[in-house]
Amino acid sequence: MKRNPDIPGVTLIEVLIASGLFVLVLVLVGQLTVAAYWSHSQTTSKNQVMRDGSIALDRLNRELSMCTDLLLPDPAVPETDYQGTQPLVFRTYTSRANPLPESVLAYRFDSARKALERRVYEPSFDPADPVTQIPMGEPRIVAQKVVGFKYRIVAPALTGGTPFVRLQLELYGIDSVQPLGTATRVKSL
Repeated sequence: MKRNPDIPGVTLIEVLIASGLFVLVLVLVGQLTVAAYWSHSQTTSKNQVMRDGSIALDRLNRELSMCTDLLLPDPAVPETDYQGTQPLVFRTYTSRANPLPESVLAYRFDSARKALERRVYEPSFDPADPVTQIPMGEPRIVAQKVVGFKYRIVAPALTGGTPFVRLQLELYGIDSVQPLGTATRVKSL
């Protein structure tokens, strides 16, 4: 098609090329917008998971630091790694000034829901007697998107007589597993 220089306007081919370029620019802008939105949502989700995991681990640290009696697993067997659904059960007190037992707390990894659960039991809890293992309400989810919960009772002989419990919470990241870990000094085992 040859264009007549005397007639103003554009040819059909010029209109099709201009329309195609315009659509191409719109598609590119749309793709960039979707990619930016997806990246922002993934980062926000990961930050929320890490924040929730940090808060749960901090709470567990505070409660474990008030522990005066570790019930499960057996503290007589230190330097053993516990992971999976093995619960960490301990007796905690309201404060140093109040020696009355507040409750028995249990933290457990629920592999079906991929979450860390916190359960409260009656103060009469005895690991050897199932009749005394009475929960007070439903378990509470303290962290979600959990891959694993590991802990280790450090032998007091290795830490100068001070009992420690090493904790690690593994959370889903964007493209990998993100571990959060800490060591908590407990009053006694």
